[in-house]
Amino acid sequence: MRTIRLGNYFVAIMILVSCTSTQTDRTTDVRASRLSVVVVFDKKMFIPNPAHFAWPPGGTHSYMDSKLKNVPVISMLKEIIQEQLVQKGFKHSASAKDADFLVMFTVAVEDALSDEAINENFGIQPGLQSDTSQNNKYTKGTLVIDIQNKFTRQSLLRGAIQGFTKFDLSNEERKMRLKAAVRNVLEKLPSLT
Repeated sequence: MRTIRLGNYFVAIMILVSCTSTQTDRTTDVRASRLSVVVVFDKKMFIPNPAHFAWPPGGTHSYMDSKLKNVPVISMLKEIIQEQLVQKGFKHSASAKDADFLVMFTVAVEDALSDEAINENFGIQPGLQSDTSQNNKYTKGTLVIDIQNKFTRQSLLRGAIQGFTKFDLSNEERKMRLKAAVRNVLEKLPSLT
């Protein structure tokens, strides 16, 4: 009888130990996947159908960590944003003079552009808390997308999303994360199709 009880205790302890180590890994993954999103959408602004958008000169900005210097973040984001706008029925114009809306964005890591600077420049701040653990494994990243009426310069949609940047991703993995981020920001934009 005592051998069976000791065996049961041993099994119970092993299960608890294995759960504890699994929980630590899960906590790390949860931290890396947390997002904070703020989107302001002007429901009253008229959107012509078809609506044309363009990338104005100087409308994209990147404030990156040196670990990301070889990552084509700007071109990835342009492709992703354009793809999602076209899926919603917007038409891309090669020239800003032929567009109804101008699409601009800024992407940054916390060390290069602070939350205070984002709030000051864009009037919007998602508010994801920084990684304050001792190892500082994650760096907070921010993407701000602004779609403005070309004529009035009022924002149809301005959204910001913050998450933790993973430096060790492949470009394909990074593109998947960026697609999800852009989708989170643009989901309030109505479909024209």
